[in-house]
Amino acid sequence: MSFLPSPPGSDPSGGAASVPCSSSDAAPERWTVDSHDAKLTIPYLGPEPRPSRIWGIAFLGSCAVAAMVFLVRAALYLRQSALEADLLAHPGAALLDDATSGSRQVSSFGPVVLVVVVVGIVLDNVWRFHRRPKRARVDLGEAYVEFPLKWVTPVAVRVAWGGLALVALGAGASGSIKPTTLAVDYPHHRDLLALSNLGWAGLWASLGIWVLIVNRSHLRRMAFSAPFRADPSQVPYFPSVAGATTLGTKSTSKSTSGASGLGWVVRTAGLAVAFIVGLGSLFGGLVMLAGRGSTNRMAGIPWLLGGAALIGLVVWAMVRRHQTGRL
Repeated sequence: MSFLPSPPGSDPSGGAASVPCSSSDAAPERWTVDSHDAKLTIPYLGPEPRPSRIWGIAFLGSCAVAAMVFLVRAALYLRQSALEADLLAHPGAALLDDATSGSRQVSSFGPVVLVVVVVGIVLDNVWRFHRRPKRARVDLGEAYVEFPLKWVTPVAVRVAWGGLALVALGAGASGSIKPTTLAVDYPHHRDLLALSNLGWAGLWASLGIWVLIVNRSHLRRMAFSAPFRADPSQVPYFPSVAGATTLGTKSTSKSTSGASGLGWVVRTAGLAVAFIVGLGSLFGGLVMLAGRGSTNRMAGIPWLLGGAALIGLVVWAMVRRHQTGRL
């Protein structure tokens, strides 16, 4: 079912439920169609090439670089595991020097990882901002900005992100070397850290694939938008789905808070940190409960409950965002 209006001279509603939309700033009166109902049938009338194109390419490049960095780091951890296993099997000064040098090389990769991750996160947020500028989204409607990412992101991609993140975080937490870690366990811990870095590499690679999926979706949208770009008067006003404008409002220039801007980024980062801390607390509590001794088991209960509470809070916040269209 199409939610677009019929050509001029016929029924302007096009068979879709719509209401008139007028603004004191705009002379012609336009009818409004619910964006949530129209969704992927909304044509694109915005500028082409779109403003986010260069930032999408930059973010795609950063994803590729980050994936390569994590792959190299995983290879270094595997090499270090082999060196330490050889050292334990055949102790010697030469192998000790090789293992020490390899450990320093792995540690020196930490700042490189931090830089590529920060650059990737910054480019991701800039790309998202330029995809759906708030002024164009509110004043002109959804037809003049790109689709919300939640509309064009396959469920399989979201599931893959969750699985890769769990593998990376779980293996990283299990493989971390503490002052109490025995020397004979070092190779196993290095293998777990290599697995963690493989998980992060897969996650960044999937983000790059996701950018390509989003771009392909926009190309399909442009293909069916050609007739409407030739005559934009056929297209009604599609209110922003980010909570800035609702169906039937009298003025499209006034807006409430939407899913964009620095505040949204800070809140989302806070939720991400809370989820990571909650996952670590939950995992640590489970390990304590599975350990020996009643003291350790009792100490694990607060960690388990605290982690479950944090994860529950994040899940509740994300469900609320999804329900209000601010995801």
